[in-house]
Amino acid sequence: MDGLMEFLPLIVIVLAAFLVVRFVVKMAVRLAFLAIILVVAALYFTGNLPLPL
Repeated sequence: MDGLMEFLPLIVIVLAAFLVVRFVVKMAVRLAFLAIILVVAALYFTGNLPLPL
């Protein structure tokens, strides 16, 4: 049982780090997706979009 108590803080730290990294990655993907949509919309409305849509 003593061995488990030694690893418990490490397990908690790893789990917290995993959750934080997952949250940061999810937010980064959402922000990147939003930025791409905003850039495409801005180019479309200004008439500078190089793609024929």
